[in-house]
Amino acid sequence: MSEGLEKDDILSAIRRWSERRQQEDPGDVIVKRRVADEIGGYLGPSATGRILEQVTDRGKLFPAIEPVLAIFLGSRAATCLIQRVIDTAIVRI
Repeated sequence: MSEGLEKDDILSAIRRWSERRQQEDPGDVIVKRRVADEIGGYLGPSATGRILEQVTDRGKLFPAIEPVLAIFLGSRAATCLIQRVIDTAIVRI
């Protein structure tokens, strides 16, 4: 009987962890919107939209925008802006 309770406790803990993770981790749409808000002032809404609409995986988001930002701002400034975008759009510090 205690084995069943342990399994229930473990499953309950996994559900709580999963729910908490989903609440803390913004979805891809939210992250893309936040990134668009951050870079839109540099690239304009049209260019920002065209770049971001091609990105389907969050892991490919920054590799897609950094080269474009580097063209307009230079690579040092683009790198600084990318770090700022990560901090404000994803980490939210």
